[in-house]
Amino acid sequence: MAPKKSSKPNAYIVFAQDLMNRQGGRKYNSLKEACDVAGPIWARMSREEKEPYEVRANIMRGDTHRRKLTTEGVDVEAFTSQEQEKINAEESAREQMRATIQIAQKDKVLDREVFLLVHFNMFCYQASTDRYWPAEVAVLAFNLRDGVLSEHIFHSIIKPGPLPIGYKSDAKLHSDQTHLLEVPFDRESNAHVLYESLKEFMQRHKKAGAKGLPALYADIKHVKMIQNILDRWSLEYDYETDLFKVINLQAMFHVLRNTVAGEEVWHTPAFSERELEKDVFSYSPEIACPFHACTPRTLYCSQSIVIRYAFIICDNCCSDLHIDLVSGQHVPLESLASKATSAASSMSGFTVQSSKRKNPNQYSEISDFNSSSNAWEVASCTSNYSISTVVSQSEDDFPELGGFKKKDPSSKLPPLGWVKNTQTFTGAGSGLNERLKNLSLASENSGPSPGLSSSDFPAMSVGRGRRPKPKSQ
Repeated sequence: MAPKKSSKPNAYIVFAQDLMNRQGGRKYNSLKEACDVAGPIWARMSREEKEPYEVRANIMRGDTHRRKLTTEGVDVEAFTSQEQEKINAEESAREQMRATIQIAQKDKVLDREVFLLVHFNMFCYQASTDRYWPAEVAVLAFNLRDGVLSEHIFHSIIKPGPLPIGYKSDAKLHSDQTHLLEVPFDRESNAHVLYESLKEFMQRHKKAGAKGLPALYADIKHVKMIQNILDRWSLEYDYETDLFKVINLQAMFHVLRNTVAGEEVWHTPAFSERELEKDVFSYSPEIACPFHACTPRTLYCSQSIVIRYAFIICDNCCSDLHIDLVSGQHVPLESLASKATSAASSMSGFTVQSSKRKNPNQYSEISDFNSSSNAWEVASCTSNYSISTVVSQSEDDFPELGGFKKKDPSSKLPPLGWVKNTQTFTGAGSGLNERLKNLSLASENSGPSPGLSSSDFPAMSVGRGRRPKPKSQ
């Protein structure tokens, strides 16, 4: 009589069950069908990747006494080994990045070295499954010589499929406070098509003879999130786990700045972190995607963010390579805002060195790379939003999502670049429009500004600037 099969699963079966129960992925009719797909993936997994499934299988068999486990049921030794492996992989990627920049400088082609900058917007993160639900992606391939070119931008709105139960309200709140993208309420997903398009875009910018896809550079706050998303996609659609390599953008910027300067002008990566955090090109015109161009939150647009990364890098590195900054490619389009900022700085006692800018071009409108999703974007763009201008939460409320600091555009005066449109100040005092014109002319000539006083705003009841009460008849 043949022995009865054990009902207690092994690690491979646990892995197949996870694959079968995964939300948003392929649907399987039976465990056998899931095992047929899991077999090739399991064969390529390393010992460290199989370790969590072996631990879970031991728990299900009642063999927990064999190993020390964390409170989450993960083997302590395996967890420590995985963390050390991640640290080693990150250091190896940074060393490879340094070598690439130094070799390009030695060969005198650093100005043509292509860097791929990436940013994702998110809906939510589920800690129990360590999974992110993305909302938008943008990748920019640029070099210091050419700067930002519209044909080298990949951008798409993401439809990730259904969100986990209980997370839609959090996703809606986060969306309203940041990117304003519509929270999905159906099972439709464009992740697979987007994933293939992204790989094709990256293949076009791969060096001849290079193995694998080129590295992606992301803000240090987003590296873990982006690596997690891309690894899940590659595992689900290509049965691979190491197709994408996401590297710390601040570290790359630090190495690049010192390399082009020929000396260590920035002693630590804190200098590059500071430059990116200042985000001096936050309100640059005409760099947001078509969807965000219809909203007041262009600051959070993924396409706008990667372009601003490139502008900041070019503004700091091009002069050492004797590259003239071209408006719209290396820095934002020439506008009154930059001139007014320069004038304001001069008035404050600071000396502002203007960049060399030749051949100012009209910045071509950057279209969505994945044009098949235009209907999704247009529908979102034309819908009416009820946007709260008061943001009560801080970045700590979304520690895994990172991102830029919350800014309330309604709580500040308009940027200086808006002073040219004096017709908008119809409710101000009789002399305000004339003073604004003088301020605009003064900023263009880099001369002293006449300034504004409380008397120009008689409608404001602030201190001594209150409107005098009419005398009684």
